[in-house]
Amino acid sequence: MEKHEIKEFFEENERKINERFVELMMEVIPNYEGFGDKSEHNYRAGSGFLTPVLQTALMTDSPALMDFQASWSKDRMPHYGLEIPQLKNNLILYKQVIDEAFPDELQAKANSIIDHLVEQLSE
Repeated sequence: MEKHEIKEFFEENERKINERFVELMMEVIPNYEGFGDKSEHNYRAGSGFLTPVLQTALMTDSPALMDFQASWSKDRMPHYGLEIPQLKNNLILYKQVIDEAFPDELQAKANSIIDHLVEQLSE
């Protein structure tokens, strides 16, 4: 897909992508112990941050943009009550949203970028 097509896809679908992720997370872990009663809010915030970064990585064909995301997440997420192993599980669930909501021509590249982020979180 061309950059303008990727941008258009996200403009039209970002809300749906984020809502689907929150829906899945609430099905799997409705009350993550680190978040308490703020689970839904925090899932929404996380997806709201991840989705635009993924868009930029796709538009620039630069999975390395996720390196900063990984570094920041390793440093900050435990302070917000989200341990890195759980974050990696959440990202795997985000890939389900990619498979459901993204056009075929973006799925492999988007999943590869999320895989790159998961790998960076493992280092």
